[in-house]
Amino acid sequence: MKYQNYSREELIRMEQASIPLTKRDLTGMIFGYAELNAGEAEFGVDYGGFSVILYDYGVVEVREYLFSQILAEERLYSVPQSCISEIQQQYQKYHDEIQTMYAPNNCSCDGSFNCFYFGNHWINALNIRYTGKQQMKQIWKLNLNPVKFKKNMAVVREENKIMECFFSVCEVLRKYDVILDSDSVTIQGKSTTTCSEFYGYDKKNDC
Repeated sequence: MKYQNYSREELIRMEQASIPLTKRDLTGMIFGYAELNAGEAEFGVDYGGFSVILYDYGVVEVREYLFSQILAEERLYSVPQSCISEIQQQYQKYHDEIQTMYAPNNCSCDGSFNCFYFGNHWINALNIRYTGKQQMKQIWKLNLNPVKFKKNMAVVREENKIMECFFSVCEVLRKYDVILDSDSVTIQGKSTTTCSEFYGYDKKNDC
């Protein structure tokens, strides 16, 4: 997807034809992930992010968006049923965690809006990340107040639950040439657009 100078009328028609990710029909959906732009941007004009959805019949749908979740491009791929089975096995492994997962408030207000679907419902979080043991030690150094540390660690634990399940699905997908991480997806050599690619120049500091 490259930047295009759409007219206002074109953008309105595109928006009307675009169903927001979390309001789509969930029938047959096994796994979903999206990284969307949660910051301030101009309606339809700025880069909006991407989504990946895997259906139980083996179709992988990759969508890229303009800001406001206006659909700009869609590509379809396929994986064998063995991929679906392996992901369902991971869901069994993380069954208890999935049933109680929620997005904790990490006090973010803009940046990346991350959406996860592990076979039952969407979990939406701002700027979610995995926190390792060394980072936890750093959090303790910055939050010597026990009450504040306990509150921050509660957020970390919930975010780690989500990310660990996400990583486990990504490991399965990688076996089938679907290379997914929190920032991009590459399938059969075709990668999602980066922010700088969308604008046609290096805009990393603004994305």
